[in-house]
Amino acid sequence: MKPDDDILDVVAAAGPTAASALQVRVSASEARREGQGLSGRAIRSQQACIVNDYLADSSVKAFHNRARSDGANSGGAFPLFVQGRVVGIMIFISFFEREVMVIADRGISKVVEQKEWDKMVQGIIQNIRMGKVVDGIEAAILRCGEILLEKGFLKTADDVNELKDDLRIE
Repeated sequence: MKPDDDILDVVAAAGPTAASALQVRVSASEARREGQGLSGRAIRSQQACIVNDYLADSSVKAFHNRARSDGANSGGAFPLFVQGRVVGIMIFISFFEREVMVIADRGISKVVEQKEWDKMVQGIIQNIRMGKVVDGIEAAILRCGEILLEKGFLKTADDVNELKDDLRIE
């Protein structure tokens, strides 16, 4: 997210609700409807937010219709922060729903061509189908790093690694 913009973009998705996912607008602002869901809350609180029964949770009421139409029962949002700013790319894979999403902050998504994100999602899917889940995820993460470097998102000497580098599966 850029300082003058509070919108995140879903830049690539695959699976039964891919078309719907690509239409989602997420804001960091609680005053905007787009900021009244899990992602907006996660951005503001700087913590992971999980809802086990989406339609029963009134705090995400603004997104109940989308959850109903997509058949979503539960969800999670995980902000990627560095020095207090959303700056990253999140790869979300749900084996239960058979979905893959790549979510980038708007500053990144504005300078990366859509075909790059689509290619990344397809690579993950191909590897999953071949039983090479870890290889697919690892390749996507490495490609994200390459894209960031290609587009001038450079690590500076004073950068601090604020996030753990491990994979969490729960």
